[in-house]
Amino acid sequence: MPSIFTKRLSCDVAWAGWQIPKAILEIDEGEILWTDGRLKHRLGNQRAYMAEKWDADGNITDRGLVPNVLVTLLDEDTSRFKLCDVCQKLDLSATNNRKAAKYSLGTVSRITGNLLCPFCRTVAKIHNFQDEDSTEQVFIEWNLKQGFRGLRNADNLVFLNEETSASPYGSARRVQPQIDPALIKKWLLLCERLHEACTPVPVIKTLENPSGLEILRCIDVQDQCIVEAAPGVRYVALSYVWGQTVPAVRLQRDNKTQLEAKGGMLGIRQVLPRTINDAIDLVGLIGERYLWIDSLCLVQDDRADMAAGISKMDLVYQGSLFTIIAAHGEDADAGLPGLQPGSRRVKQRIVEMMPGIEMTFSRGVYDALTVSRHVTRGWTMQELALSHRTVIFCDNGIWFRCRENCWGEDTLYDKFPTEVIPNEMLSSGSEQHFLPDKNPWPLGSFHDILFRYSERKLTKESDAINAMAGVLRRLSIQMKSGLLEGIPTTAFDIYLLFWDNFPSNDPHSLGRRYRFPSWSWAGWRGGKFTFASYLKALADDGDINAWLRTMTYIVWYKRSPGGGDPELVWSPESQAEHGDLGEEDIGYRFSKSGEPYGRDIDPALKSLNTIPSADFPKEIIDRDYHLLHFWAYTVRFPAFEAPDGKKFQIPDSLTVPAMRIYTILGAGNAICGGMKLDDPRFLIAMDRPYEAVLLCKANRYQDLFAHRLNVEKPFYMVMLLEWQDPECIVAERRGMGFVFLDCIEHMLQPGKLSCGEKVATHRPLLEPSVHHHSMREINGTWSGEGIVGDGSRITCTFVPLSYVRELFGGTGTLYSADGDVKSFKVERGVFDYDEDWAVQWVLVFPGKMDSMIFSGSMSKSKVLTGTWRLAAGRDIEETRPGSSFVLKFEGGAPDDDDDDEQYGIDAYDIGEDDIEDEDGGDDDADADADDDQG
Repeated sequence: MPSIFTKRLSCDVAWAGWQIPKAILEIDEGEILWTDGRLKHRLGNQRAYMAEKWDADGNITDRGLVPNVLVTLLDEDTSRFKLCDVCQKLDLSATNNRKAAKYSLGTVSRITGNLLCPFCRTVAKIHNFQDEDSTEQVFIEWNLKQGFRGLRNADNLVFLNEETSASPYGSARRVQPQIDPALIKKWLLLCERLHEACTPVPVIKTLENPSGLEILRCIDVQDQCIVEAAPGVRYVALSYVWGQTVPAVRLQRDNKTQLEAKGGMLGIRQVLPRTINDAIDLVGLIGERYLWIDSLCLVQDDRADMAAGISKMDLVYQGSLFTIIAAHGEDADAGLPGLQPGSRRVKQRIVEMMPGIEMTFSRGVYDALTVSRHVTRGWTMQELALSHRTVIFCDNGIWFRCRENCWGEDTLYDKFPTEVIPNEMLSSGSEQHFLPDKNPWPLGSFHDILFRYSERKLTKESDAINAMAGVLRRLSIQMKSGLLEGIPTTAFDIYLLFWDNFPSNDPHSLGRRYRFPSWSWAGWRGGKFTFASYLKALADDGDINAWLRTMTYIVWYKRSPGGGDPELVWSPESQAEHGDLGEEDIGYRFSKSGEPYGRDIDPALKSLNTIPSADFPKEIIDRDYHLLHFWAYTVRFPAFEAPDGKKFQIPDSLTVPAMRIYTILGAGNAICGGMKLDDPRFLIAMDRPYEAVLLCKANRYQDLFAHRLNVEKPFYMVMLLEWQDPECIVAERRGMGFVFLDCIEHMLQPGKLSCGEKVATHRPLLEPSVHHHSMREINGTWSGEGIVGDGSRITCTFVPLSYVRELFGGTGTLYSADGDVKSFKVERGVFDYDEDWAVQWVLVFPGKMDSMIFSGSMSKSKVLTGTWRLAAGRDIEETRPGSSFVLKFEGGAPDDDDDDEQYGIDAYDIGEDDIEDEDGGDDDADADADDDQG
């Protein structure tokens, strides 16, 4: 059988006694298939098929169902397969020696009815025209750099003419089942000779390189042992996914001596994952000696050794000769396809268009990576971004990608090494840009890398920053900046502004990472967009440093893990550790004005204190991560409007509309701005009115949140907060949004509040300050008794919260139908006068995760009717029948004056999620663990 992917035959075939002369068969990867022009069917299965008779011109003359298919090949005739009149005009005999042109192939019906033409059949097979109008015109274009374009998939249709081509463009070569190591060596030698930008950087600490690694271990593939490398060593690095395959042997303190002895690895080779063994073999086959692999070159049970290696992972990959990217398979046992005999099946599709003219499909490396698990894992991203050279092993090919060019098994660019592969072949699929060594725009690189990294998965959520430590370190050097919880400090106001422009409706992709502060990108799952990507357009004249100086105002302080006095996040003294900022660098500058961040001082702030107090309860500030402490303006507003235009309600399931922005509604339902919620389900647990911190200003709004709004009017960027305790000491970030300056008057009175002292953290702190509340308080208590649908009886007493009359808390008792008695507290209660006295309660039982949620309405006769929901960790699991509840008022009752309308509070959404981490853990458990440590 030929080694090509597909061969078509014209044969006399017998199907269960029904003779069809000159039928069309395909031999696909060594198996016989029958085709009706659109769908391929494997012959021999015990089922019925639609068989068709064809005339001499390839037209269908008859069809019928044929059961229990049996095939007999009687003779072979390929002479009937020839280009149709239309496709002959393509002049395929010219191969890739042609000018750019666009060709019409006629209508869909012409192509699908002309399947004896190899080119028409190829187009029909790729396009699969089943759902398209048969009269639609089909075009194909010859691109000078890529080949034939216009096909539905991302591949290029090119000529298989390695021996005769005078150019790499539009040409390809045949892929063999086993890779020739000499080809990889050729790629490496060409890059070393031609590409100065791909030269590895120094790695090991020396007098000339004082910031290098103290120790770099490598596998010596000749002596089969682990060694400490000398400065200037040539080594290859491996990037791979562990998956469910954890290496049976890893470098640890108890086997370190054994593995460092000559031949020490020979005894463990048989238990190492296949990918690691293949990488060891590959290094030897190309004539190199040393290989770096994380599990065997970092002491896995030595925290200091691991921390030293992880913190300078940028040096490991930037200093390697090249990095092997094992992008094939699901785990470390997948191996490197094509290295060992029989380790892969070639999937190159080759079609003979006419005698001596064969064509195939060529695709870019990033299109091939799109379907790889490698690009979904968090740890592997920096290995692509930092390396100077990579050899990428995918399911259907091998590529050499360096910072100057890209060569592959099926392309001819290495035969014309000064010709550079066009960007169109790279700017697609899961393209991952290299992080430049000399970076003119590190602020933009931070956005690009964070955007791509944040969608990837981590087995351990606690690795969110570690898995990006190498990139962050390299960016911090380029920015001349320190880092605080993954955020550069030299322009802290910019990097704090992040959100998810395209959130998933999958609840497992949303939610908090409780091991990190809520103000850091690491504290949230999901994609990340940053303000940095918009700042050039938003800053006046593109002057970002002027924007920092005039449009920001918060004096940021931090508290170190374990407590201590507050310190400035940035200061001229801390900047000196990272180097002086040049004119082109983005960041704060020293100012003689005395403002700590070098800003133009806002006259309104001159008389206000911006230095936080040092006296806070140790149990609050004693954390394993940094807290933020600051004074800021805040605004309050009564409601959100959901993206579907409705008031935000408790959904019936965990799927919530998360794609678009939530409208901020002020008094009288005035539209004041918008909010991207970090996780909409948290809204159920939030007090009304909502409160947001004013962070910074800009003079024009240009589609920050991907909702096509562009207006020339000033706005504030705002951070939504949720208070965690009645004293308003602890809070968390819940979203990032904007409020237009001319809408501040529509915020709940008194509008923009005087500065409140905040400490933003996993649970940000608030020190009591001047808060003026215009809500009238209600005296007295409300008590009531009612029956739940299952026969349970509830009694409770409600006490209005101190300053917001629509909110109330309380206590009560549940007498279940089976005689069980449980006490509870009303954690969040809401009356909404705008919605016909709508009522919502959350009843929480002490010591348990379970709660009950009641949603309903109260009639003028003070009878509540509605629905109970049972919730586990506030995730609704069960709905109970409708119930009634009669309230008896004792003391002041709410009046329904018309002026109350502006203070209406709407129903809101589900609270904290109870989602299992990828590592099998639980967010609530993680939070408990952090609280215990704190």
